Amino acid sequence: MFTKKESDRCSPDELLITHFRLREAGHSVLSTLVGDPADARAVWGRVSKNLGFIPGTVPGCDVASAEDAFKFYEKLPPQLKNSSALLLVSSKIAVPEFLKCLNFVQQHSGKALGIVASHANIRSVLDDPILTTHYCAEFIKGLIFLDSDTPPSKAKKKDVLYRSDHEEIIHKLLLAHPNFAEEFEPNHSQMGGSGSRYEVDFFCADLKLALEIDGSQHWKHRAQIERDKVRDRDLASNGIDTLRVRADKILEDPTAVLKLLSQRIEEIKRNQRKNE
Repeated sequence: MFTKKESDRCSPDELLITHFRLREAGHSVLSTLVGDPADARAVWGRVSKNLGFIPGTVPGCDVASAEDAFKFYEKLPPQLKNSSALLLVSSKIAVPEFLKCLNFVQQHSGKALGIVASHANIRSVLDDPILTTHYCAEFIKGLIFLDSDTPPSKAKKKDVLYRSDHEEIIHKLLLAHPNFAEEFEPNHSQMGGSGSRYEVDFFCADLKLALEIDGSQHWKHRAQIERDKVRDRDLASNGIDTLRVRADKILEDPTAVLKLLSQRIEEIKRNQRKNE
């Protein structure tokens, strides 16, 4: 199971540098820094200065509407429109206006605009049905969590306790995606063929499929890799298939993660039909 304290994930600075490089290469990436605005300014300022974009402080404004975002951008000096700027989004902003702000910033992502949001903002957006799956995936890949000690969050629906932001994000993507009719229950206990019980991150009873969200310890440490193999074999001996997904890939390329899961689901369904 992935926890932020255990993971040696990329630092916010490293992720933001990656976003800048992607934008320079012509890719559309919206950097959304999640956490305290002061921390966001500090990270953005360090990265911008290290990359030679700005000599001093980072401009920003508290945004309560999409109109505020537009006014902020129009007032920027020309050199900053082409280099670096930040928007600070109010935690009380209505979701539709927040989405308009995201759209506005994304249109200017090649100009290195970024947005700062609270965890409450992010969860409100992910919970909102007006957010399309495609845009949700595009938005998620630009998330940068500034605080490493964020406690697990309890979802409004089903009163689910998620153990990481990655679990919450992938579950909400699955719930929102029209092509995933299967239900994946989080934090589910399953028995292996040996009689041992294991808590899996997500389990689909109809498919007998366990979905594990793996932090870096699951692919960097040989002992953990071997333990995971034993566990997966034990579950398989009881007819349970296991798909392991790297936690960092959920933020880097959520669309690819969903495609991988979809392919495994189709494979299981084909096998089920053959055995009918």
